[in-house]
Amino acid sequence: SGNLHRKRINKLIKNLPQKPQEILSLKIVSNLSFKEIANILNMLVDHLRRATGSVRDTSTKIEHTAEIY
Repeated sequence: SGNLHRKRINKLIKNLPQKPQEILSLKIVSNLSFKEIANILNMLVDHLRRATGSVRDTSTKIEHTAEIY
């Protein structure tokens, strides 16, 4: 169900450190590019990309979860 999907996504996001949580929220909720997110967070895009390894892993899990439901 949609509610179970939302709970799983929230659990995956909450398991991340604070900065990756923020990045993932901006990426998913606001649908921003990494360049836009880097500007908002006052980070270099390269630093942002290095900080997002766990974000990419979690994002992949979320996409896989969405495909199941």
